[in-house]
Amino acid sequence: MKIKRRDFIRSIGVAGTGMVVFNPVLNAFGKAKPKNAKLDIGTWVPSTCQGCTTWCPNQVLIQNGRAVKVRGNPNSMYQPGMLCPKGHLNIQQLYSPDRVKMPMKRQNSTKGKGVDPQFIPITWDDAMTEIATKMLELRTNSEKHKFILFRGRYTYSYPLFYDAIPKIFGSPNKASHSTLCAEVEKTGPYFLAGKWTYRDYDLANTKYLVFWGTDPFRANRQIPVLINKWKLIRQQAKVVTIDPLYSGAAAKSDMWLPVTPGEDGALASAIAHHILVKGIWYKPFVGDFNGTGVTQFVGNTQVSESAFTEIDTSGIIKWWNTELYDKTPSWAAAITGISQSTIEKIAEDMAAAAPKLCIWYGPTMWPRGTYTAMAIMALHGLLGAYDNTGGPNPGQSKPTTASTPSTTSYEDGTPITTKIDGGGTEFFPAINDSGVQKATVTNNIPNNMLTANPYDIKMILGTWCNWAFSGADAKRWREALGSTNPNGAPYFVHVTTHASEFSQFADIVLPASHEGLENYSFIPTGGNLWGEISIEQPVVTKLFDTRAAENEISFMLAEKLNSLGFPNLYNYFTNQFKDPDTSAAPTNYSEFAEYATKFYLQPVYSAAPFGTWAKFKATGVKSSGPYQFRKLWGGNFPTPTKKFEFYSETLKKNLLHHAADSAAKVMTVTLTGTSGTANVNIGGTDYLATFNTSLTQTATDFVNSWAATILSAHSVKVTSSAATIVLTATVNGVDFTANAPVNASGDLGGSIATTTAINSTPRWTPKTVSQTLQDANYSTNLGEKAFVPHYEPPKRNGDTVNYPFEFIDCKSRYNREGRSQNSPFYYQFKKLDPGDANWEDCVKINPADAATLGISNGDSVKITSPAGNITVKAKLWEGIRPGCVAKTYGQGHWAYGRFASDYATLSEKPGRGNNNEILVDDYDRLTGSTARNGGFTGVKIEKV
Repeated sequence: MKIKRRDFIRSIGVAGTGMVVFNPVLNAFGKAKPKNAKLDIGTWVPSTCQGCTTWCPNQVLIQNGRAVKVRGNPNSMYQPGMLCPKGHLNIQQLYSPDRVKMPMKRQNSTKGKGVDPQFIPITWDDAMTEIATKMLELRTNSEKHKFILFRGRYTYSYPLFYDAIPKIFGSPNKASHSTLCAEVEKTGPYFLAGKWTYRDYDLANTKYLVFWGTDPFRANRQIPVLINKWKLIRQQAKVVTIDPLYSGAAAKSDMWLPVTPGEDGALASAIAHHILVKGIWYKPFVGDFNGTGVTQFVGNTQVSESAFTEIDTSGIIKWWNTELYDKTPSWAAAITGISQSTIEKIAEDMAAAAPKLCIWYGPTMWPRGTYTAMAIMALHGLLGAYDNTGGPNPGQSKPTTASTPSTTSYEDGTPITTKIDGGGTEFFPAINDSGVQKATVTNNIPNNMLTANPYDIKMILGTWCNWAFSGADAKRWREALGSTNPNGAPYFVHVTTHASEFSQFADIVLPASHEGLENYSFIPTGGNLWGEISIEQPVVTKLFDTRAAENEISFMLAEKLNSLGFPNLYNYFTNQFKDPDTSAAPTNYSEFAEYATKFYLQPVYSAAPFGTWAKFKATGVKSSGPYQFRKLWGGNFPTPTKKFEFYSETLKKNLLHHAADSAAKVMTVTLTGTSGTANVNIGGTDYLATFNTSLTQTATDFVNSWAATILSAHSVKVTSSAATIVLTATVNGVDFTANAPVNASGDLGGSIATTTAINSTPRWTPKTVSQTLQDANYSTNLGEKAFVPHYEPPKRNGDTVNYPFEFIDCKSRYNREGRSQNSPFYYQFKKLDPGDANWEDCVKINPADAATLGISNGDSVKITSPAGNITVKAKLWEGIRPGCVAKTYGQGHWAYGRFASDYATLSEKPGRGNNNEILVDDYDRLTGSTARNGGFTGVKIEKV
């Protein structure tokens, strides 16, 4: 679409001192209509908003080919007709003049902050040729493992990109934004209730609602649902906010508890203690002292396990005896800043409302956040609220879609399985629902790139991501991607709608189509007790020469790799993703995008009430539900005990596995009396191994699958000759063979072999779970406490003398996963984020603290942490707990378009700062998640 300058100028105006603002009429690129032009009342076309992980089904009003308005999809049972402010920013992003409009290639070989890449336009064919050629060079040089995919915001077409490309090409490396987001939050329901998920809430029936460290009106999930239900909630429920920041949620609550940042686990344990001592837990779910109805829980006194009979829970006495017995409200009052009487009242009020209780929590992205998530989640079990009317639940199942076809027969092989992110190494258990050592420690990648541990990275393909801005201690990403990297800057391809900080380090920038407005895909979503499948489809003709990241660009890459002699990815796409209605194979990227979407959605659109693809596209959403409560009660929890676990067998299994796997496990090989067999001793346990006819043993031949997993993780291989068994492995880049060759006498070729036990000296000493947790920055000598929800003292970066204030990173109601920050509305309405101001970036300081520092409202101040510093304006505000300062995340870009940055000079606008320049690089190592909530980074404030 060609846009003349005079037409563009009509769409903007000037206000104030040089601020450029868009006319509120959002069809910004449209010419003014003649007076006699026929009015197009428009057509509402369904799609999906991806402003956050609420993923709301929406509709877009199209007039004369342009999107002019959005609303919630009235066909949705999730949030019928509702959208939050994020959804209404969608159109400004679509029509932003700062979008990347065509493929661009770097001309300046120097990479760094503020360095002009000197991009020039190139064709899509030239771009794909260069990218495919670089990939095949790695393959030729046996360096496929030095290729990595980065994934930011995604649709559920992601397997076509995120899974298929690395698996088929043969690299173990891919990284998602997930561990930068909120993964620790999922550990509560996973370790206690067996569900790795965010929670749904029965808001229509709850009697007591707690917003714990979160403001769901602006920056959590199900925002439209909460807005829609708020009038009903206020009529029938008491609302409490627990947060050091006076948020929008706090302003709407009956009570605000400004807890000391990072001490939420202490508060949760004290509430649980008081509930048990008072005997007011929910007995129909938890059970009782053998039916007596009299509590035996007494402070500082342990209880016999045999005295209590549990019903739908497991481990309540273990929880009491290892954690709760001495966690009194008076103890917690001194830590949390919440008075003893208030803690006791909160506990009693919760119990009085039980089981119709919802705790909407979020303050868990800390270096020790897992146990805080468990401690808060445990209150739902103690009060019988989980999976019960008026409480939280794991969410209604979504309508069934087709499964992604296996890539196995198309894979080129993965010669090296060790990943670059460090997940699963000794200090990162990295647990998710796939098990221990499965999560990706995304923000640790630049650390390992800079040290080439366990190897260097030579090529990156990233979509919809900008971790040089959104990753804590962001300068590490700049160093890893830039010319100062001692191992060389990797070749980087960035797929994005807007050039960003990441783009400045790219060799190729590819223009992305806008998800939900210009591309085909689908989203499983849900809330409000319903599960849904929502379509994404092109609602407008593409404005620029863009492509959808996950399906269109993936297919174009497959075509180019095929033309250069690597057909695997192309064959997978064309063989496995045919049009379900015609069986036609895709012949181009646009066909592939639609066929693949139809492939996944065929079970949905072919069923009633649709029957055809066209009818489903016109409706846009299919629902399942509502959720039926108490499905998990009566022995149906997906946990080892089939109950709600206060003593987590799931966590115990994972931690025992990791403890064994972080030590020298291969200590003894014993050749038994039967030809072709051997016992391999791993951490004191014998596992039977069998040799194949070529006398070669690999990990997958082990009878015990756990042993196979452990050995495979370290690439252990057992080989044999007639008289020798040798175990080899590479652990953390160190050849294991040098310290662990094992010789055994005997004739493997005969029917009977001589039994000879050969003991080798272990390279490492086996570790306990407590030692493993200490390595992961948790408390020492935890013992059985490691398997129950418990209080962990915050791990704070920065001593209190030099960095006396707790820094709190808060979110904006206008952040659309970060991509809205170049929209003018983001700044024009910024004051609606409590404590903020329009067109400014503020750090909120309590007036008492400001008086001590000699700071007045509007002063420029420097915020310094152990990681770095930024300069912004001070906002004196009573809505922040004394001793804390808070700043809304989102501003401080140096390369993100005209509103977010001074893009002409590749620098920040004066007085704006990125929170991630001062947040320390730290993790909840159990999940590999980046720490970002308040309470782990200390700062000092200075007037400048």
